[in-house]
Amino acid sequence: MQKILQKSASLFLTAMLIISSVPTGFAAEASLRALDTTAGKPALIMVNGEPEQVVKLTITNPFKSEVSQQFKLDEEGTLQYWYSQALVAGEYKVQFEDQQTSFQVIPGLPDPSKSHFELSDYTAYQGKSIEGNMTLKDRYGNLLKGREVEVVVSGNATINCLNNCKTNNSGSLYFSVNSTQTGLKKLSVLEKEKNLKIFQEDIGFIPYVQNTQQNLVLPYVNQVQQPYNSYQNIYQQQPSSNFNYQGYVNPYQANFSAQGNDDALLTSEIESLLQANLLAQNSLPTTTSSSSAQQQASTSTVQTANNSVIAQSSGSVDALEIVFGNDEEADFEEEVSVSAQTALDLYVRAVDAGGNIVETYTGEVEFELSNDGLVPNDYQFSAIDKGIALFELALVLPAGDYTLTVQDKDNPNISGEVSIASEFQGTPSLNNTNVQLTIDSPIANSVYANEFSVQGSTNTENTEIVISEDGTEIRRVSVDENNRFNISLQLEDGEHDLDVTAIYLPDGSESTTTIPLEVDKTPPVITQVNIPTESVRAGEPFEVTAIAEERSEVQIFINNRSYDLQSDGGQNYSLTANAPLDEGVYPVHARATDELGNVTESPEVGTLTVVPGLEEIDNLFGVPGVESITLSWQAVEGAESYDVSYRSILGQGQQELNTAEPRIVVQNLSGNLSYLFTVTAKDAQGNDVSKPTESRAVKVLSAPVETVDDEPTEVVNLPEDQVNRPAADVQTEPARHTNSGPEVYLLVIASLVVLNLYGRARRALS
Repeated sequence: MQKILQKSASLFLTAMLIISSVPTGFAAEASLRALDTTAGKPALIMVNGEPEQVVKLTITNPFKSEVSQQFKLDEEGTLQYWYSQALVAGEYKVQFEDQQTSFQVIPGLPDPSKSHFELSDYTAYQGKSIEGNMTLKDRYGNLLKGREVEVVVSGNATINCLNNCKTNNSGSLYFSVNSTQTGLKKLSVLEKEKNLKIFQEDIGFIPYVQNTQQNLVLPYVNQVQQPYNSYQNIYQQQPSSNFNYQGYVNPYQANFSAQGNDDALLTSEIESLLQANLLAQNSLPTTTSSSSAQQQASTSTVQTANNSVIAQSSGSVDALEIVFGNDEEADFEEEVSVSAQTALDLYVRAVDAGGNIVETYTGEVEFELSNDGLVPNDYQFSAIDKGIALFELALVLPAGDYTLTVQDKDNPNISGEVSIASEFQGTPSLNNTNVQLTIDSPIANSVYANEFSVQGSTNTENTEIVISEDGTEIRRVSVDENNRFNISLQLEDGEHDLDVTAIYLPDGSESTTTIPLEVDKTPPVITQVNIPTESVRAGEPFEVTAIAEERSEVQIFINNRSYDLQSDGGQNYSLTANAPLDEGVYPVHARATDELGNVTESPEVGTLTVVPGLEEIDNLFGVPGVESITLSWQAVEGAESYDVSYRSILGQGQQELNTAEPRIVVQNLSGNLSYLFTVTAKDAQGNDVSKPTESRAVKVLSAPVETVDDEPTEVVNLPEDQVNRPAADVQTEPARHTNSGPEVYLLVIASLVVLNLYGRARRALS
């Protein structure tokens, strides 16, 4: 024993010495890991391997474009690589030798310049709601899905947001604003987590016009105009000798030809009459119809030393004036100087020949710019504009000279124009700037299906990005405040060479990069789909095979349910699934989707006929006997024979039997042991006509055992001639010492039969 212990200790010591002598780099198994990040921030990729090993990393972005690069591990066999092009939100796959991992790039905070915000109308009647929606993107154009925001409004208004003010899968959020009081309300949208202001708008609610009339009187005090809302609670007052009363129509309940959100009606028929009425001495102005509102004389206020004097315009619009800035009363100038690449405010004013504002102008105007560029959308003046419309942040001009024209769409003679000199603030350097153009995506020689993005950055502000192919310009955009750009493109099938040019506007310097890529919009091909031609029983398995384009996702659709087929690595696809539980004839459709997302929708490729499924055998039970069991069941329609198999509850003694009758006696069983029986009905061809049905466990009875009394047995010495006599000659009648006689067996069998009948009756009643 001592020698064995000594030998074991010696072997252990030797093994430890061998292990300690193995280099660390050799013992460590190569590994790959990547950490998630946020768009615009680099992602950390870590590799462990042998010291100074040269490894190749392949990174696949969400557009399925790949980029590969070799790296050399350090002396300890590690690499920490910061992947800086993690700009597009989604999953990035990293491949190293036979290992693969991935990291997620999640979108960043909302970017107001990237996001879209709309209101159905900037004014609404009291008690009516303004519908709005927004689409949130981060600074790189990634949709912000499921981002919670906070919508706040001032001025006694309420907000109703869908989905707890969270954006949907398209980055959009819908909401409504409701108010029971008039006046302007400031609508703000905040990013919930960082309390970042995304949008802010001024919206207005004006009184609701009802189709009723109430003849009331309106009070005046010393010809001084009172605030608009000060009359709201005094319409029902009785006349007094201290006031001069004039008949007037209640502006909150007026009888006109229209009802609802009609700005022209409200202004021309209520506000103008109210002003005229307040300033009149003894005469009531005549109510004009909405059709003649355009021809009314509008008013403008001129300040004097004592009070306001109303000057009448001619009422006829002679021209339109364009005034830049945020002062609607600024003097009109035919030539203006503005800042290049800056969002500009401008006013359009409808004036008569004397330069007075025509407040009743309700025409629709359109804009035109002498050079290519984006102009404000067409606009329909309403009476609430009072002849002046603001276009906020509506024009962005590169450096250069322009002419901006505005005209009435129905009457081109009513127009106006202004000459614009767009210049950069300060003196730009004309030193042939070194423009550095960086392209993040697409990656050269990559393949795309439908829409993809050209993304990148420059080292210069005031730079335009021009994308062209074969000398034809496709898109032109300006870099944002971070000198980045993101341009979505859709190209036709085939190979393309995109020329991406960055032009520094102050001195015309440019830099160009060419990106070869391929666009594949061809849908995958489904060559063949094989559906079972014979009927399939409900709930039972069936098999479908198909031949389709490699590396595709192939699906079939049966009874509004999709089934995914598995590929063998080539063009062969197969599926084993359970048939629908309801019988019927089901059309089968197929669909294939390739790696780029192109889809082929096949018409009906066949039908699957489902027949009722097999039922279990009824009333299967066994009656125990001595080392045997009598098994019986209810006959099955169409059955020619029955397969019977049984085994003990210990899983031993599996046996197969067959019988033509719905009853069988199974013998030679082990006493005092329980058995399970399974019966399957078969037709003449050997096909199943029932489900395999298993019985309850039935315990077999043991054979009776005779016992001997413990009384001393008298020893009798027989004569020698009787010692070897046959047993039949011995005239003895053994005494019975056991209670397991035939009558006990009959009693047990009768009890079991009664219990079985009771159980069946109870199940039938339940």
